[in-house]
Amino acid sequence: MGLTGNAAIVGHAERRPERRFSGERRFSLEQWADLAADALEDAGIDTREVDGIVCSREIRESTIFVPATVAEFCGWSVNFAEWIDLGGASGVGMIWRAAAAIEVGACEVVVVALTGQPTPPPPTPAPFNPASVYGSSSASWGSPQAEFELPFGNIAQNCGYGMYAQRYHELYGWDERARAKIAVDQRASASAHPDAVFHGQPITVDDVLGSRMIASPLHLLEIVMPCTGGAAFVVTSRERAR
Repeated sequence: MGLTGNAAIVGHAERRPERRFSGERRFSLEQWADLAADALEDAGIDTREVDGIVCSREIRESTIFVPATVAEFCGWSVNFAEWIDLGGASGVGMIWRAAAAIEVGACEVVVVALTGQPTPPPPTPAPFNPASVYGSSSASWGSPQAEFELPFGNIAQNCGYGMYAQRYHELYGWDERARAKIAVDQRASASAHPDAVFHGQPITVDDVLGSRMIASPLHLLEIVMPCTGGAAFVVTSRERAR
């Protein structure tokens, strides 16, 4: 399914990324609501006109009915409420779904927000979660991860990406410099932003290949760097944007 161009981003808000968070910890619902308010102010749209939301698995205060929880927290009655779980691609997937919902007429003003700052620690220790410890998407009985991956050790995301890279090289030829250029190009784009963690700090192919090996064949500078932050967008119809 493709988009026809009948939706537009008209508002944006962002929290400055930090490698080590230095601010006050707040619940993810609070973070979501504040990002939404800032994005709506940027768009010049009253909060009462929101009739759609898209959120993600970063809402830690709710395990089920997450979109309903977010809508209730913000005081909205919406026609479209979606919950996305696409890992690092969640942000793009959220905007796509907002645009699609607008194009089919389900709603007209959609707030998309993704929180990424630490939340307050719980009063009691959280129960043991083997999925978090082993870095797996699922440790539940019967899942493919529990049967074929967890028994062989800490898999985490980096190990999976290493397997993808290995498979790619086996299929299309081994050219580490071509693969390293992906990280170089991504850093060039990111470091141009004044709020980027590595603003003004480009890297070279030799820098990438000379960095420490993390998950063969991937080096440190090819690995996702954890950081905190957050962003929100307001998506509406092309007619309203005009």
